[in-house]
Amino acid sequence: LRPEACTAMNRWILIIAGAMAALILGIAVVPSGLEQAFMSLRDRQYPQATRDFEARWDSGERSREVANALSELYLRQGNPTKAAEILSIYVGTHPDDQPALKRLAEIFRDDQQRQKFVSTLETLWKKNRDPEILRTLTKLYELADREDDQLNALKQLTSSTSAQLNDFESLGSLLSARDPKAAISAYATAFKKWPKLVGSDTAQSFTALIAENDREDLVSTIVIPWLAHQPSYAAAEGIAATLSARRLEKKALEATLASGALASADPMAIVLAARLESRMQRYESAFVRLDTLRQR
Repeated sequence: LRPEACTAMNRWILIIAGAMAALILGIAVVPSGLEQAFMSLRDRQYPQATRDFEARWDSGERSREVANALSELYLRQGNPTKAAEILSIYVGTHPDDQPALKRLAEIFRDDQQRQKFVSTLETLWKKNRDPEILRTLTKLYELADREDDQLNALKQLTSSTSAQLNDFESLGSLLSARDPKAAISAYATAFKKWPKLVGSDTAQSFTALIAENDREDLVSTIVIPWLAHQPSYAAAEGIAATLSARRLEKKALEATLASGALASADPMAIVLAARLESRMQRYESAFVRLDTLRQR
């Protein structure tokens, strides 16, 4: 070929190559469907973002990103049922995605779909032994009158290293009618582990339980040491009333005399002690106590 022809051919090759490069570059910068959906979401174009993600979902793109984005968009629109439907489909094919399961449970909770909330938490508990999940389940079981499930959950909690005072209190309360011996054991463990945190209501329940089941020995070994650290007159009065109701006047007096309220010379505690002494015909002691109070 002549030099002029070669030059012209080279020029055309360069033009064609440039055009192809521009075409390829143009294709590269055109966002994909998923990228377009996230761009709409980023720009807060929520209706468009919903349509874009719905298109990706309907096309079979069932990734976590699409499921999460679409469900949150439905929630934004006030449609929790549709949001839950999307996440339910997703976790059906991705059962080990715990964040998705947790989010699904939250949606059911907020939408007051209690049964689905419970079943989702139960699924999550099997995969993640977080005690807080089980504690939530115990409360839901109680609301649903699923006592056996509640009891099983509480037994698991109290046997774990992350057991809390409330776990033992709840177990003791639940077992009181079913199995008093086991209930006493649960309460006793609570006093042993958290002697300064056990509340008056629990102490009264425990006192009534041991009185009903002929375990007055535990008044001396557990209740009285607890009461000695309680400066509140109400605590002393509650224990004394519970014991007196079971005709355990002597124990009621022992508890009152050992109470922190009497040690701090609370006038009401002094009167309580005097009243109990009078019932036991210890009139002289009662008189001295009341006279001392009068002379203050």
